[in-house]
Amino acid sequence: MRIAYVTAGAAGMYCGSCMRDNTLVAALAARGHDAQLLPIYTPLRTDEDDVSVPRVFFGGINVYLQQKYSLFRHTPWFLDRLLDARGLLRWASRFGVRTQAERLGDLTVSMLRGEHGNQRKEVDKLIGWLAQSKPEIINITNVMLSGIVSELKRRLGVPVLCSLQGDDIYLDYLPDEHRGAAIDLIRHNSAGIDGYITTSRYYADFMAEYLGLPPERIHVVWPGLNLKGHGAPSSNSYAIADMAPCSNMSNPPTTRVRYTSYSRSTCCRCRRSTASQKASISSRPWPTECRSCSRGTVPSPS
Repeated sequence: MRIAYVTAGAAGMYCGSCMRDNTLVAALAARGHDAQLLPIYTPLRTDEDDVSVPRVFFGGINVYLQQKYSLFRHTPWFLDRLLDARGLLRWASRFGVRTQAERLGDLTVSMLRGEHGNQRKEVDKLIGWLAQSKPEIINITNVMLSGIVSELKRRLGVPVLCSLQGDDIYLDYLPDEHRGAAIDLIRHNSAGIDGYITTSRYYADFMAEYLGLPPERIHVVWPGLNLKGHGAPSSNSYAIADMAPCSNMSNPPTTRVRYTSYSRSTCCRCRRSTASQKASISSRPWPTECRSCSRGTVPSPS
């Protein structure tokens, strides 16, 4: 499958979402998919090999100049490409406002307006590039990018998904007048989004309420880990799928799962503790929620 993954860089900082997106696209490519990672604003900074395409879209310098000065909304594209150079963006990010939401309210609202905002030219560049690569599905990695969705759908006619990963933190730092406008625009833009992906049931429920999104359109996909270079799995190692259940659980699915040995496991909210489980195929189904708090469990240190 041809997949376009559109992710926002973090101005030279290490960003957990950027690193996760980079690892995920690398894993999709390793499984035979034609997956491309498209950086927005700045190049990505990762702790693994950067698998993003060489070009940066919505380059931070151009986006900022187009917001502040109308002249730059009409400059030739070849001039814009000079300002989108990766080296220049990395250098400029050392002196810029980075991702401080309290100083980017007007810009955030303009970006959420998409083709009606001050960055219309950047929308056209991204969609023109995608029209040539012909993805079968597009994933934007935060709702701050949802302003481009209507044009993606209109001009490319492919499904568009959106990841939810920390959007509320950014929105909470916006000044009040900009936060309200931004949330209204996100809700308006959500009409064109075919589905949302997040990494936990808790965050899915939280964001459904926070942004007024339909809960049935938010799908939970637990994050994975790249274990390359960390040695072979041991009997007491664990991955996301191997968490020992809290004894105070309900609503189990029908499939059996493999547990790994733990000394203790504690519910991540109510702190109930359960005894360790030996590595084996369980004789009982996997419990999914704690009755006390409707959350899962996490392994505790020995």
